[in-house]
Amino acid sequence: MSTIEKTTQKIRENQFVNKLISSWKEILFGAGLLFFGYKVLNTLESINNNVYEAGHKVYKLCVEQTHNPYGCM
Repeated sequence: MSTIEKTTQKIRENQFVNKLISSWKEILFGAGLLFFGYKVLNTLESINNNVYEAGHKVYKLCVEQTHNPYGCM
């Protein structure tokens, strides 16, 4: 093999390795985005549950005070 052929082969091998590394970076970045999105949705669900529980407590307190469940909606 001549020097030019060896150099060409090395360049091709390096390009292949660079593509693999780039692909793994993209996969890891995508996984990071999915995890971040999951955490955001989990936090929003927790906030929603807390708001629902607080609203339910206020409703129960209103019913206890007024003895009228329809006036507290």
